[in-house]
Amino acid sequence: MRKLAQKFVNMDTPLHDVSDISAILAKLALGQLIGKKLDKTLRQQACTVVLLEVPSEVWATCLRRQLSLDYADVVAQVYRDGKRSIQSSEDDTLITTQRGGGAVIAISTDVESLVPLSLRLAADVTLSFERLTLLSLRKAIAEITGCKVRGVREEDTALDLPDLCAALRPRSKPADCLRRLRRAALGHQAAFAQDVNTPPVTSLPLNAETREWSNDMLVRLQQLKTGALTSRDAPFTLLAGPPGTGKTLIAKAVARSAGWRFVGTSVSAWFEKSDGNLGGVTRAAAEFFQQVAMHPHTIGFMDELDALPDRSSLDPEHRQWWTSLITGVLLKIDALRRCSNPVVLLAASNYPLRIDGAMLRPGRIGEKVMVYPPRTRPEIAALFQYYAGENLSTSQLQRVTDFAFALGLPTPASIEAWVGIAKARAMAADREITGDDVERAIVGQDGRRPADLYRVAIHEAGHAIVAYVLGIPVNAVSIVMRGDSGGSMVSDLSAFHMDRTNVEDLVTTALAGRAADIEVRGNCDATASNDLVMATQLLFDAQFRFGLFDQLLAFGVDASRLHELDHASRTSLENRLQQLMQRSRALVADNRAAIERLAQRLLENRVVSGEEVRQIVGVAKDHDAGAPTKKRLP
Repeated sequence: MRKLAQKFVNMDTPLHDVSDISAILAKLALGQLIGKKLDKTLRQQACTVVLLEVPSEVWATCLRRQLSLDYADVVAQVYRDGKRSIQSSEDDTLITTQRGGGAVIAISTDVESLVPLSLRLAADVTLSFERLTLLSLRKAIAEITGCKVRGVREEDTALDLPDLCAALRPRSKPADCLRRLRRAALGHQAAFAQDVNTPPVTSLPLNAETREWSNDMLVRLQQLKTGALTSRDAPFTLLAGPPGTGKTLIAKAVARSAGWRFVGTSVSAWFEKSDGNLGGVTRAAAEFFQQVAMHPHTIGFMDELDALPDRSSLDPEHRQWWTSLITGVLLKIDALRRCSNPVVLLAASNYPLRIDGAMLRPGRIGEKVMVYPPRTRPEIAALFQYYAGENLSTSQLQRVTDFAFALGLPTPASIEAWVGIAKARAMAADREITGDDVERAIVGQDGRRPADLYRVAIHEAGHAIVAYVLGIPVNAVSIVMRGDSGGSMVSDLSAFHMDRTNVEDLVTTALAGRAADIEVRGNCDATASNDLVMATQLLFDAQFRFGLFDQLLAFGVDASRLHELDHASRTSLENRLQQLMQRSRALVADNRAAIERLAQRLLENRVVSGEEVRQIVGVAKDHDAGAPTKKRLP
């Protein structure tokens, strides 16, 4: 029925039978817009230019047809995306008519963007039709059914023309029309209803920056509701950050907390919903913006915004195609800013630097908030507690947090997945989730031999103890296997100042695993290759790019192109690495007992926190008195 109605309202040949429901609705809509004075002006063929903005293209087509019937000498045209007029291939038809003294009407879903500037400047009257009033809809039902009707609701008037035509059928009873209207209205509400599984944003474990933004957003959404802000001042925002940080969930949670309607899309969805050609993709994008603009208190959400590429990065072969689509989206964003309904546009991207600059300028999506993965133990623990509930004890929560932290700052999506796997395991055993379930979900089974585990433990303990001795922060150390790495040491270097001394300490620490292998186990193997690459790169940058040693001449290459350096430069780099290796071996020898104790703890627990490392070297956690003396190079 909806497709039939869509076809019906797109017909250019007028129908005079009462079954032309669209004509009845169009006449009532014009009755809302055109008063006696304008009606007289149009009938007298006065030289008048009228701009008419409508909520959808089907309304535009239908109203143009009705205007042609009611005012035979008035020229009306529809201006739409990609095809300016459905009546003439000439862009200046209305302009020519207006210059000849006739009345002209330009109809569009976006007058500001799609109607020619010359017509907008010449306009005598600007009309805006958003929806039928309750009275108009009651009149329509009475005319179609021949009976008066009560019980029409405000949400029924929000339906688009095809839905109204499908619901209001000739030879129906008023109750039947109301029932179909109600079903259509509820269907649309259900399509964009809040997901019951979406939590309010106030309950999400967010970092400080994202929490501050969400709180501010809720305040401004309320201001939009009350009219204290307009859509021109609405906080259109880009949520940017790595994959898995919960950007879509945050947008949905904000909508739920504010009680706003949520309409989501993505650039890939526009291609999937269309034939993939420019016209089809443009129409799919326009449909999204129409859904946002038609209803007040709506948050539109565009995921994968970086899939609309930066035009400056495109080659000429592809630039024209993408420019047409991107320009259309920019115009739609501008139209949302002018929307009479209070609406907000949010977008998300994993790669914000790839987005076209025109998209993110002030006045469009002018705000940006970074959504980072958790960066501290309390943030990681809060996520585990959120997804696992109260099932984990304090000690279990601390342990799984240590495990996750040792693997390198997991995303919220990773933590949610781990807890989900753990819950499934517990349900299969008909019991509550435990810390062991979560731990197993994080690290899985470890099939390595005890001898291999001991080798890894000594190696990672060497890194950790030397790092501690040199004042490098140790957050966690583990022998958990991850990819091609048998273990790891996590260190937060965000506040680390990269001068010559600190670079030497970092290189010494990078070599400490190999040094521990030699000093404690008596030999080394090929597993330290990544450490050597790291040490070489650090020292190379310091010596040949940043001028931290004796020379100022810098090379524009990285360590992977060492062969391009002269023999003397390579020898100098090798000699410095050998010096730092001797320093690392000396530190390992001085702290062998602490390394062996830490290795034993790793074999027992697989993960050791930075606090435990401090305890193992016998230093109180709140001050460093008594810490081993650093050995400096001359």
